[in-house]
Formats: sequence, structure tokens, C-alpha cells
Amino acid sequence: MGEALSFSCVVFLICLGGALGGAAELCRRFAISDGAVILIDHQSSPEGVPALSSFNSNRLFGLLLISVIVGICGALSIQFILVMLDAAKLDNTTTHKLFLLSISAGAGFGARQLLVKIASKLEEQVEDAKNSADEANTKASEAIAKIEESARRMMDESQFSNQVDSVIRKQADPGTVNHVMHKLKLHIADDPLYGGYAIPYAYLLREKDPAAALAVTESFLEAKEKKGEASDAKYASALYNKACFHVLLNKGVDTDDGLKAVIAQLRKAVELDPENWSYILVDTDLDKIRDSDQFKAFIAGKPDWAGG
Repeated sequence: MGEALSFSCVVFLICLGGALGGAAELCRRFAISDGAVILIDHQSSPEGVPALSSFNSNRLFGLLLISVIVGICGALSIQFILVMLDAAKLDNTTTHKLFLLSISAGAGFGARQLLVKIASKLEEQVEDAKNSADEANTKASEAIAKIEESARRMMDESQFSNQVDSVIRKQADPGTVNHVMHKLKLHIADDPLYGGYAIPYAYLLREKDPAAALAVTESFLEAKEKKGEASDAKYASALYNKACFHVLLNKGVDTDDGLKAVIAQLRKAVELDPENWSYILVDTDLDKIRDSDQFKAFIAGKPDWAGG
């Protein structure tokens, strides 16, 4: 085994090879177009079509200096990797010197292209991060907008609910009454289950237009049945109201079959919600049938807590 290359010789050969490789890479980018020397820049054209640029002597020297420095850095990096891998055992022979010079030149030649690729990759990552951030901001803005819209709707619903309550209690001014009745009519015509307002709306219609109140109640009951909710307290309340409206309108209650139908509705109403007994025993809407044998037989089964 021969004498090992000195450190200064290794550094010199690496720097020389890297400088030659960097200069060669720069020369590769020169071309002649229309009798003028041009520089082909592969980095500046995303579509892969070389961009042509003119230059002067000062720019040429600057480009050469940069290429040489980049080439030397690339060669030093390769040599550092070889040392780390314990693969840089070089003797003081012409073959080993040429080997070191050639790999340094190759590293110098490819250094700029590697830097271009690294820079391009970093740009892609930065762009991806920016896009992700923009997407996150967009989603956050949309979520905030939805929350604000939901909060606004809740406030509107709360305000409207208070208005409906004030109309029922006869504490609202005529303008509020008209507004509430108009809004209820529109919404319930579109959706009988809207906000559960069909029951109070029918109550408000009861005095002036019991037929319309009955129609609203029947639409509500039908919608509840289609939705599979024919067993809750609201369904029971609407069923009770339907029986009352039938009596007010005298819809068949003067016949046994008609009266049986009303009693059946009342019985179902108290089965689903026993609280309805409290209304049945005192509700004046039922006065027309209160003295009938069927009604008396029905209320005979009232619970003890219902009184009456």
C-alpha cells in the first residue's frame, strides 16, 4: 500500500475538480442565437422551454465565480460524505489523484442542478404550506360565518318566540300581532312543524276562524305522523285541540259516530299526555258535549289528581 495523499493535496484536488465541474456546467448553458452568445436558463421556464438572456463581461465573470464556488462546495460535500462512510482512503498515486479529481468535477458539475432541485422542492413545500394555510383560513372563516349565522337565527327565533308569547297573552300591540300572524301563516304553510308553532297559531286562529285553526292542527298531526312522532306531548296537545275544534264547529258531534270520534281523540290525548285531563274537565270548548252520556262515561275514568 502506497503513501497516502496529504491533506493539502486532497483539498487542492477537490477544489480544482469542483471548480472545473462548476465552470463546465456554466459553459454547458451557453449557446449562439442569431450570431449572439446567449445563456440558457433552465430554471426560469416552468414549461421546460429554455429562456434566453443576453449578458456582458461583468455578468459573465459573476456567473463564473458563482459557478466555481458552487462547484467547490458540491465537491467538498461529496468528499465529506465519503469520509463519513470511510470510503476516502486515497494513495499518492496518479490513479487515485485522477479519481479524486474526477468525482470532485462530477460533484461540481451537478451541484448547481442539485441546488436548483432543492430550491424548487422548497418552493413547492412553501407553496403547499401556503395553500394549506389559506385552506385552513377559509374553513375557519366559513365556520365562523356559520356560527354567527346560527347565533343570529337563534336570536331571531328567541325574539319571535317572545312575540308569539306576547300575542297569546294579549300583551302585544296590533302591529306585532299582524307581524306574528303573517309570519306564522307563511312558515306553517311551508312546514307544518315549523318551530312547533302550529299549536299556538291554531289557538290564535280559534276565535276568529276555527275552521282555519282545525286545518292547521290537522296538517300538524299529519306531518307528525309521517315523521314518526305521533306519541309525544305536542302530538297529544294537537290531538286534544282537534277534538275541541270539532266540537266548536259542531262537526258531527250531534251523531253517535261523530261523538265517539271526538271522545276517541280526547282519550288518546290523555293517554299520551295525562296533563290534558286538567284542560278537559274545565275547557268551555267542550261544553256542547259535556252532558252527553259518552263524555260522562269517559271522564268517569279520570285520575284522582285531576279533580273536578
